[in-house]
Amino acid sequence: MPANRKSIEAHRRDGTKVRVNGDKLDPDTIPVIEAGGRVDGPPPAPSHLTDQEAAAWDQIVTSADLVLDKGDLTVVELAATSLAVARRALDELNGRNLTSESARGAPVIDSAFRVYAEAARIHMQLADRLGLNPSARARLGIDAARAQKAMREELDAVAGGRRPAVRPSPHADVEG
Repeated sequence: MPANRKSIEAHRRDGTKVRVNGDKLDPDTIPVIEAGGRVDGPPPAPSHLTDQEAAAWDQIVTSADLVLDKGDLTVVELAATSLAVARRALDELNGRNLTSESARGAPVIDSAFRVYAEAARIHMQLADRLGLNPSARARLGIDAARAQKAMREELDAVAGGRRPAVRPSPHADVEG
């Protein structure tokens, strides 16, 4: 660190703002990266993300049992962006036919569907790298039972306390 720069801890102690990528931020909103590279608490979305991308970021970083390293933040940003793009394309596609006819009568896939499919494919690959699906969690060694319980709790919260008509897997040893 150059001699003229203060650490985040010094900014916290002095009550001064921290300049990050041109933005002046409150030092208490910046996650602390521990020596091992772990992020302390869910990191805030970068300021350059759109509202939809920031919402997708928040959804990803608060996912069940997601443990982030500093190096994961770029992957989270790309996953959030691809998820937001897929959602925008799906909104645009809503109510339209997936195909139309060319001048020669051949079926043509709607361009919004192509954007949706590609963004969804990219998001699923990145979600797999972050451990956001059961097989990725198993491969990464994340406790599937804890993750499933946390996901059920999140579904309950989204459903306003009403349990969705989805039954837990008979193979899960989690008490709900």
